[in-house]
Amino acid sequence: MPTTFASQEFAWGPYTATYDNNAGGGAVDMGLVEGARRVQQTAEGTDIRSDQFGETVIDGIYQGGNMFALTTFKLWKNLIHAADGTQDYLWPFAAMGASGVHGRSYVEIAGSLVFTAIAGTPAFEYGPKIRTCALACYSPKHTSEHILGSAERDILIVFRLYPTAVSVSLSTVTWYVDT
Repeated sequence: MPTTFASQEFAWGPYTATYDNNAGGGAVDMGLVEGARRVQQTAEGTDIRSDQFGETVIDGIYQGGNMFALTTFKLWKNLIHAADGTQDYLWPFAAMGASGVHGRSYVEIAGSLVFTAIAGTPAFEYGPKIRTCALACYSPKHTSEHILGSAERDILIVFRLYPTAVSVSLSTVTWYVDT
């Protein structure tokens, strides 16, 4: 007899996304994307090596982690210009092509990134229906590429997610909330 799977094991379905860049304009629909919106988590730690084995890692010490959200956007106007058309919406530091004021905290300029499952899809039924990343900012190590010419203006953007809920007693942090 063939193996069957319950539909919740494959909770696929499209999500919409909004981003509020914390500049006072409110949340903006991020529009169409190519492929899925992805959230990545990385572990941070220190490798332990022994000279007996050369550069072989024999253990490690876990020291926390980081989270990122990656999306390839299709709609140039929704993302690159604020409602007034003067500022790059995803570049929160200054107008496009400018570096802005240095020395600011990323957490202070981070905005909320919200993913919402489309009603009627398995993703909506089995969740998460809504994933809210309260502190998302253009990733400090990401290089954006804006295509100018007769080609699709696909724009890969990486957001770094900063933790919002911190439990000092448990030494844990939370980067998002699912509902």
